Amino acid sequence: MTTARLRQIVFATSFGFTGVGTALLGATLPATLHEWHLSDSSGGTLLFCAWAGSTTGALFARGTTGIAALPGLLLAAAGLVLLGRGVTTYLPAVFLLYGLGLGMTMTAISIRRAHEVPAGRTDVEMNRLNLVWALGACVAPWLAVRSLRVLSVLWLFRAFSLVLTAAALTVLAVLAGPKGEAITERFSAPKEDILRSWAPLRLCLFAAASVGLESAIGSWLTTYAERSTLALGTAVSANSIFWAGLLLSRALHSAYGARVIHTRVARAGHILAVGVAMLLLLFYPSRLVLPLAGLLCGFGLGPLYPFVLSVALPRYRSVAVFLAAGFGASLLPWATGALSSACGSLRLGLLAPAACFIALAAVAVRMRTELV
Repeated sequence: MTTARLRQIVFATSFGFTGVGTALLGATLPATLHEWHLSDSSGGTLLFCAWAGSTTGALFARGTTGIAALPGLLLAAAGLVLLGRGVTTYLPAVFLLYGLGLGMTMTAISIRRAHEVPAGRTDVEMNRLNLVWALGACVAPWLAVRSLRVLSVLWLFRAFSLVLTAAALTVLAVLAGPKGEAITERFSAPKEDILRSWAPLRLCLFAAASVGLESAIGSWLTTYAERSTLALGTAVSANSIFWAGLLLSRALHSAYGARVIHTRVARAGHILAVGVAMLLLLFYPSRLVLPLAGLLCGFGLGPLYPFVLSVALPRYRSVAVFLAAGFGASLLPWATGALSSACGSLRLGLLAPAACFIALAAVAVRMRTELV
């Protein structure tokens, strides 16, 4: 195995662990709310802190070497250690630290891989990388429900901190090894400033809405399904199927031509699937319908964010798309929890993701073909 191939595997595996870490927040949310006696509004605030930290992490992951993945993994592990110790006084700050680590890791690895592949292959690579992320996210609810049968949520956090620490040590060993071929700029077209025209800003809005929906549904679906059906098994399966739909969608686009999502018809089909899922979640939250809604929502959202990355990273010298995605991912779970507490119903809290979906559809209508 070549050194370059080994680095690719290590970074992809670490990226998969960030998927586990992200989905773990939603999979353990009912247990977290119970452990610290929190309301939906407080839970939404913690999710906001985690995703705000992830947004901030994008600012610390500049460059193409991927070196920020190392401190990112260590910071995420440190946040889990503090959570595992039952820290309550500075709980929002701990979630912020955890999110900061995940954000640094995801951004650093994404930028590195975008600059390693030849021009014209960025869309395929972003889909494959996010496919690994989705695989980790798909596994997280399954791991969580089985772990929580024998462990408290605090011990689960401690156990995953060891996994992230091991990943960090592996990244350190790879970065300290033979350097091999230097990463060079592979894109022939000169990069533009993403803030100088309106068209690229549509990409940022699209990223914010798509990732916001992904984080809100992924974070609250377990709790919503458990309250709607009074069955933990349905709750876990709905969340798992949501991430499985995301995984399936990205796998199909990776295997059969990632550029398919660059057509308006394909994007419209995925957005329509999300719309149907939102209607099912709001009006038919039953044991049979919730897993179907999760599948449709995950399948619809799957390739949308990799599509944005495949367009933005080769063309614009900015991390604005990561910041926009992080903004949506932090704001929408918080808004869902706040609205749920204010209305006394998590179903009404889901009106926040529903409004975000309308914004996503509106931006998609305005997306220009010259962007792709």
